[in-house]
Amino acid sequence: MSGNFLKESRSLVLNKIKSTITDNTTIAKAMCYSALAESKMIRAGLVFAFGKNNKQLSNQSLLSLATSIELMHTYSLIHDDLPAMDNDYWRRGQKTNHIKYGEDFAILAGDALHSLSYEIIAFDNDLDAKEKINAIKSLSSSCGFQGMVLGQELDILSETNKVDESFVEKMHYLKTGKLIETAVSFGFLGEKIDSQTQKNIFNFAKSIGHGFQIKDDFLDIFGSEDQIGKSLHSDKKNNKKNYIHLLGKRKTEEKLVKYHENALKNLQQIDSHENNPEIYALTDFIFKRER
Repeated sequence: MSGNFLKESRSLVLNKIKSTITDNTTIAKAMCYSALAESKMIRAGLVFAFGKNNKQLSNQSLLSLATSIELMHTYSLIHDDLPAMDNDYWRRGQKTNHIKYGEDFAILAGDALHSLSYEIIAFDNDLDAKEKINAIKSLSSSCGFQGMVLGQELDILSETNKVDESFVEKMHYLKTGKLIETAVSFGFLGEKIDSQTQKNIFNFAKSIGHGFQIKDDFLDIFGSEDQIGKSLHSDKKNNKKNYIHLLGKRKTEEKLVKYHENALKNLQQIDSHENNPEIYALTDFIFKRER
């Protein structure tokens, strides 16, 4: 079920991107090159799955929010692949943006996607001013100097510094988990949520964020380049630290199982399987995926 659901989510988001980036400039082409490339669309899927029963959000607004978060994610990948960062050559089954268009245009394309992610929310006709402010506030805080950017800073520092388990956990949460947390929160935009549900949402999002990153680390070492669509052993090449480096394969697998169990435990407090089978299937996919 997760495969069909993500496929449908991806189709909606790609059509939205195509209708939004219509210029024929080199920057527009570079933006589309990465944004329209083959991807899992897990963040968009989270928005759609949690937002499908939210009566405060129209289908158009859900699409705007899902597209916004995918554009923000794509910007981060373009910049993450740059020579000054991970210096990767392969992403989403094709050459990385800076290999295809040059480092200068790749930087600009990432900058433009970053701006466009906010613009799509701001220009949505169905969201009211308060909802737009809350969405942009959540997105900006998850990606700024106290969010994803700080996570990237820690990732860089891990190349040359000795790190422990708590350092890696913080790095993963900031680099990956906070944006996933925002994707989940987008599904509840405009709804009144009690404090316990807010706590369950936070714990669920944090668990799948950690699980997503740990699974990425496994695939980087033990995966198939054809399946995951990017170069293997990137962390080893750049001397990046992760749980596998610190704990070994078996203990990291045990940690992944615990995050999965915790995610499902909190999810059961948010929504039932009968009411929302898509989010349960998507949760399992995050922890068991092979790409």
